[in-house]
Amino acid sequence: MVGLHDTITMSFMLVGHTKFSPDWCFGLLKQKYRKSYVSCLQDIVDVVNQSADVNTAQLVGSQEGEVLVPMYDWASYLGEYFRKVPQMKSYHHFTFSHRTPGEVELKL
Repeated sequence: MVGLHDTITMSFMLVGHTKFSPDWCFGLLKQKYRKSYVSCLQDIVDVVNQSADVNTAQLVGSQEGEVLVPMYDWASYLGEYFRKVPQMKSYHHFTFSHRTPGEVELKL
């Protein structure tokens, strides 16, 4: 979009085949959560922090409604510039080229 690259290809692994470390950490959190009683935001923070040494809760807001990290509606903003790709989750390879601006090549 800004002329830094001729071609960019993004490839994503199949679901269930990622072996991505955050998936492992989330699995540890799920195990702890299933065995815990949670009734408020602080309970969730405690579950995350107790699930594993590598998991640390980072709040983006308080139970009282205070916003600590502002959120944006990126889908609406980007919708002005891009069209949605039908059945996007069925594709695993996306190629963008300066030769065809505004287009993306999709591969399964």
